[in-house]
Amino acid sequence: MTGPAPERPLTPSTDRRRYDGTRRQEGARQTRLRILSAAEDLFTTSGYAATTITEIAAAAAVAPQTVYSAFGTKRAILKELVDTRIAGNDEPVPVIEQPFVQRIQATPDVVEKFRIFAEHLREVHERTVDVLSALRAAAGSDPDIADLWRTMLEQRRSGQGQFAQHLFETGRLRTDLDVPAVADIISTLMDHELYRMLVRDHGWSPAAWEAWFADLLSRDLLRS
Repeated sequence: MTGPAPERPLTPSTDRRRYDGTRRQEGARQTRLRILSAAEDLFTTSGYAATTITEIAAAAAVAPQTVYSAFGTKRAILKELVDTRIAGNDEPVPVIEQPFVQRIQATPDVVEKFRIFAEHLREVHERTVDVLSALRAAAGSDPDIADLWRTMLEQRRSGQGQFAQHLFETGRLRTDLDVPAVADIISTLMDHELYRMLVRDHGWSPAAWEAWFADLLSRDLLRS
């Protein structure tokens, strides 16, 4: 009876191929990030409809075909741009595994849950307020983008429904509210346009918005 065959040591050529493959993957990732950054600048200054793939390519210092190869369509660029700005990076992480969710679940204090959520949301707004405004504006005239906008709102509403259910399980919420109502309230108050109005138009600091939002949720949703 013989044992398993010994593993063959890696050869220099194998190491080289792996190194080259890793380097190509990182190069492709950096190209995608550069394209996304260029698209963000153009979408938020010139508008989504007025921006062309050729302009995005020029701003990213790549050929138009590189943009098409990486994303396929301008809509796909906008979708990935929104996704990465909301997440804060280009590595998809399930919501349940994100640090702010784990912190919310770990603390028994409902007021602290609201503070953690407000801190996270303020960080998201700082990254996304301009690109989401561009997305909403484009949705008014582009059916594909309108579908993307509706999908994003549905995902937001679904996420807040899960948050509302978690909050109800603490036994601290008002008895005249139910899960859908709480999800509606949070989804409405967290809208990026309200953040833009208070911070950009009225001069609030992001920290002031964060404190106001956390306090508002506590005062409006908790039993006295």
